[in-house]
Amino acid sequence: MLVDLQAQFGGVRQCRRFLQAFNAAWARLQSEEPGWPHADDDRQFQRALLGWLQFHGAMLIGELVPETLRFLRDNPEVPYRHAYDHVLADEYQDLNRAEQELIQLLAEDAQLTVVGDEDQSIYSFKHAHPDGIREFIAEADEPLEECRRCPVTVIEMANSLIANNPDRANRQLRPVAGQPQGDVQIVQWSSMTAEAAGIGDFIKRRIDDHSVEAGKVLVLCPRRQLGYAIRDALRDREVAAHSFFQEEALEGDPAELDECQAQRAFTLLCLAANVRDRVALRSWSGFGSSSLRTGAWQRLRNHCQATGQDPWDALVALDEGGLNLPHTGSLIAPFRELRVLLGELEGVGGQALLDTLFPAEEEWAGDVRRLAEKLGLQGLNALGQRDMLRNALTQPELPTDVEYVRVMSLHKSKGLTADLVVVTGCVEGLIPTIASDLPDDERELHMREQRRLFYVALTRTRHSLVLSSVARLPVETAHRMGARIRPWGATLASRFMRELGPAAPAAIPGRNLQA
Repeated sequence: MLVDLQAQFGGVRQCRRFLQAFNAAWARLQSEEPGWPHADDDRQFQRALLGWLQFHGAMLIGELVPETLRFLRDNPEVPYRHAYDHVLADEYQDLNRAEQELIQLLAEDAQLTVVGDEDQSIYSFKHAHPDGIREFIAEADEPLEECRRCPVTVIEMANSLIANNPDRANRQLRPVAGQPQGDVQIVQWSSMTAEAAGIGDFIKRRIDDHSVEAGKVLVLCPRRQLGYAIRDALRDREVAAHSFFQEEALEGDPAELDECQAQRAFTLLCLAANVRDRVALRSWSGFGSSSLRTGAWQRLRNHCQATGQDPWDALVALDEGGLNLPHTGSLIAPFRELRVLLGELEGVGGQALLDTLFPAEEEWAGDVRRLAEKLGLQGLNALGQRDMLRNALTQPELPTDVEYVRVMSLHKSKGLTADLVVVTGCVEGLIPTIASDLPDDERELHMREQRRLFYVALTRTRHSLVLSSVARLPVETAHRMGARIRPWGATLASRFMRELGPAAPAAIPGRNLQA
């Protein structure tokens, strides 16, 4: 979609920014009123976006709040605006202006209570700002400054870290009486391989000596490559571990066929469920092309909009010679391949369908196969498998009562608690990520949010905390992940390490990590 729109709007990155503002009902700032776009370029993008979505029979998850907000504003007598006596909004600091306005409408005749912490506002990508909770006008405020989760050392480190954000209220977490000091270690390893093995050994020893249960361990990683390495190291040591990077299972470069196998397999599943899935058909038509065949698809779309013909039928006619559309020939070869593959899948379901689309011997298929096993898709047809996989990939649930080590991103850890928390990737470019393409003022706001994200990660633990980094990364891996390295691959420890204050222990080599 973004590639199809990019020529009009300054590239994919700029389209993504427009899209984020669209999903926030065009309220980019806390001071702005959510609603329809006012700027010409915003209006043009919205028209183009809605045209693309309507033609392809699609809706974005991000549209749900703006659409609901418009509905409630336009229909003041609908019961939803008057149905509640009390409305409680948790994590209020993570709501953007459109979401806040929606909450206000639902609480129109109700008592509204909000709970939030400006220091845990980490969703600026959807235009959520800590200003929302700071500026909330309340009849009464109840400060909650006693931390009942974290040990004393972690609280002191977290206070020291977050004090470096100049735009926050001068509030300090306080430990409750009798809170333990806690166990904090800061370690560095020679390589990713050494880190994965060392962290795997460390967690294994902690579990074996009964100082922690597997289900009470969180491993937080800024990039899935780090998480997968540690997950695999734990499994090699017969420690149950699951990673929660489901939304990244279909990542890859669709312009390169050998880098988008998972995308192609899932797209084929969608078309096996419904050959008239226009989003899937558009995706399939672009795989393997540096331009994703945008021009050819636009000509096909123009024809279909002018004649009312469905894209699938138009492609059949093109393939069989019943239709001639200039400059659309590049669509025929991938469509022929698609028809052959769908013919082979006809009547196939259950485990056989999963094995065909996501072969067990292929590394790229591993995440989806594990997810499919967890969801119990073996008895479902293509439609059932598509629906359950799509929901799980786009809206993953994070179980709290488990018997395995959970490996996930820092963002995903929000709201979770564990006895032992390991934060990996504590190097420049990963923690924090560096937004060098932003203007200076936005870059500073980005850095403040990165600091809040690290603050969230630190404060997940009840007892033990390990902050881990690596001294070197392969150059190609570092570039792919966004890590800052010197020419020979040496990393720079995260600047946040210097902000943890005197309570933080000195960094030690990974081999000295104490179980």
